[in-house]
Amino acid sequence: TIIENGQKKRIKVSAKTAKTLKKKGLVA
Repeated sequence: TIIENGQKKRIKVSAKTAKTLKKKGLVA
């Protein structure tokens, strides 16, 4: 469904953000 696709995209984006923050040493 459209909602599921939106959630998958959001998960991918947050995963990328987490990796970027880890590289910068700013893990929440």
